[in-house]
Amino acid sequence: RSEVPVLEAFGEIASRRTLEIRAAISGRIIALAPNFEDGAAVTQGDVLISIDPADLQSDVDRLSADLADAEAEVRDANRGLELALLDKAAAEQQAALRVQAFARQTDLAERGVGAAASVETAELAAAAAKANVITRRLAVAQAEARIDQAATRLERARIALDEATRDLEDTTIRAPFDGLLSDTAVVEGGLIVVNERLADLVDPNDLEVGFRVSTAQYSRLLDQNGNILRLPVTVE
Repeated sequence: RSEVPVLEAFGEIASRRTLEIRAAISGRIIALAPNFEDGAAVTQGDVLISIDPADLQSDVDRLSADLADAEAEVRDANRGLELALLDKAAAEQQAALRVQAFARQTDLAERGVGAAASVETAELAAAAAKANVITRRLAVAQAEARIDQAATRLERARIALDEATRDLEDTTIRAPFDGLLSDTAVVEGGLIVVNERLADLVDPNDLEVGFRVSTAQYSRLLDQNGNILRLPVTVE
């Protein structure tokens, strides 16, 4: 009759898919899943832990108001630039008219039909109009700078609101996949800090068996070419 040798070895079974559930924010735990305990089975999407969201909700509300103010500032800055451009165009048109008037007075004076005082008055008016153009151009530059500042403020407000919204979402911790809870370490009403380990989630359907064998035992698992034989394995 034939005999089949059996090799016995001791090792461990571990899941290849294990997740440490950690707190992304600090706060007080206001609710735990009814089965939040070692060995409990959970389904993907199940709420495991709820952290008090009151302060974070206030932050979201405040930053939403800041975002609305920043959006209003952008609109006001754009309208301000439009008005500044209109003022500059009007000032340039007025300056052109003043320069033409000065040229006419100068021509009249050269022909002896104009007074020197009129020429001087026209020259002063033209100079004032040119200065007004410079002032209006400065106002346009300031309006453009205000638009840039408003855009930066708006972007910062959006980033701050996004961060606060993510923090608010992190007050609810859900199971990312089906599995079993292990090493649960918190209770309802307890205070937690950022990155505190709350539990482990283990996938019981993705396991890995590891064990040690001696050199002599290992040699029996090889074929004549030195490759591992495809032998049946029973794990208990």
